[in-house]
Amino acid sequence: RLAPSHRLLAANFCSLKLGPSDFITMSAEPFIISGPLEPKLYFANERTLLHWLHTCLTLASIGMVLTSASTSTSPVMLIAGIALSIVSVGLMWYAYRIFLWRMEKIGSRAGERADDPLGPLLISGALVAALVATGVVTIMQIQWSTFFSKTF
Repeated sequence: RLAPSHRLLAANFCSLKLGPSDFITMSAEPFIISGPLEPKLYFANERTLLHWLHTCLTLASIGMVLTSASTSTSPVMLIAGIALSIVSVGLMWYAYRIFLWRMEKIGSRAGERADDPLGPLLISGALVAALVATGVVTIMQIQWSTFFSKTF
């Protein structure tokens, strides 16, 4: 239930007759920001880079574990670990380039978008590839161990 003062506000709001000209629309043209830049923009950009690097280091760690756990009878783990490590280094480079691109956008003070629609897809794809590679390696090791135990 609304308080009496809130009921009055709700009734007044519901009785408004608004037309299309009453709404503020965004222009497609970039706008120039005049005034000092807030430091939180720079810190948010750095924080995003650090989150990306944390994810990339996790992927690289998984790759190193796969590489170190490989044996001479199972080169699949070695290949998966090396591939995951290379993908991780590539994502680190990509994160750094996006960081520099965003710094340029922030420094230019133009009202352009500075989001990255491709980055989350790359990270998600790399994580899915890591999971699939780990599952394939595990299944292949189980099959190889049962094959070698039956033949010898």
